Amino acid sequence: MSAGESINLGAELKSLVESLSALQTNLALAREPLAGAFAALPRATARLARADEEAGATAAQIGTLMDQLGRADQEAGAMLMGLEGDPGPAEKKATLDRLKTLLDQSQACHLRIFEIMQVRQNSGSRPSEEVLGMLSNIESGLNKFRIAVKG
Repeated sequence: MSAGESINLGAELKSLVESLSALQTNLALAREPLAGAFAALPRATARLARADEEAGATAAQIGTLMDQLGRADQEAGAMLMGLEGDPGPAEKKATLDRLKTLLDQSQACHLRIFEIMQVRQNSGSRPSEEVLGMLSNIESGLNKFRIAVKG
């Protein structure tokens, strides 16, 4: 600094106060969307956990139905093998009646699997869309905060 230059401490402090005041205003403006963005994180996590539980329940239901179908297939196979020995008419009728019952049960299981899959398909994308929306809001809040901080 040369002898001719002087520092106007009052003006420098006033400028610093104005800058800090502007920063405070920008941070206050950014705080609201940022707070909302961070509030969405627990909801997004909870929604993903619910979707995971729903998927697990769906898999368990389908697994149970598949077990029933497997048992019905084994029973039907054994019954068909029994028909090879040329059973009498009463035994044939009983076997055919039981096979019809097994077929009806199998069709009901297949229909139930189809229904479960259709419900899962219809509801499966909703949690993802909800969470993506929440994450988009979080990103937007963070971007607003970044812009506000840069001023």
